[in-house]
Amino acid sequence: MDSKLKNYLDNEYIPKRVKAKVFAKVIVPYSKDNEEYAKKDKNSLRKTLLVKDKMFNMESEINLYDSGKVFIAMFSKNEMSGLVIESKNLYSSLKTIFDLLWKKYES
Repeated sequence: MDSKLKNYLDNEYIPKRVKAKVFAKVIVPYSKDNEEYAKKDKNSLRKTLLVKDKMFNMESEINLYDSGKVFIAMFSKNEMSGLVIESKNLYSSLKTIFDLLWKKYES
């Protein structure tokens, strides 16, 4: 991840989310970096699920907001972009997939 983006997330975005008391559930591929990320869950007001499965290789982020909005972001150095889609149908479909993944990999 780009160092400027990481700095923004760690020092601005996450503290604002925590201050607003918005809890996050996160599913990420297992890696040493993500294992370190998960160790900060309590202070970051989130629950991280680490998935050890070669088929689960996410190189983008998908955020689901209860308002029915979906935020898709690509954070690689070669492709840094994002979009917001307001669609209750898309939200519902992606939430179903998220919940199924969570149920399958939660220990």
